[in-house]
Amino acid sequence: MAIVLETPKQIAGAVMLIQRKALGLEIKGMKLSRGRTAYAVIKDTYGFKGSKESVYKQFTDHIKDLYPGVIKD
Repeated sequence: MAIVLETPKQIAGAVMLIQRKALGLEIKGMKLSRGRTAYAVIKDTYGFKGSKESVYKQFTDHIKDLYPGVIKD
C-alpha cells in the first residue's frame, strides 16, 4: 500500500518524522551522514536547546502538537 503525500503540510510532517527517527538513531550511537547531524538540523530549524535527549523530547512534543495521533507512545 502506497501513501501519497499531496499537501505541503503532509510533506512537512513526513520530513519531521524522518528527522525524529534520525535523531533517535543518533542518540543510540549511529552516524547517518557525513554532513550535519539531525540534532544540529533540528536545533537550528526549530530553535530547541539542550542535549540530544532533551531535544528529542521537545521535538516529539512539537510533532504531537502539530499532528495529533501521528506518534503513538
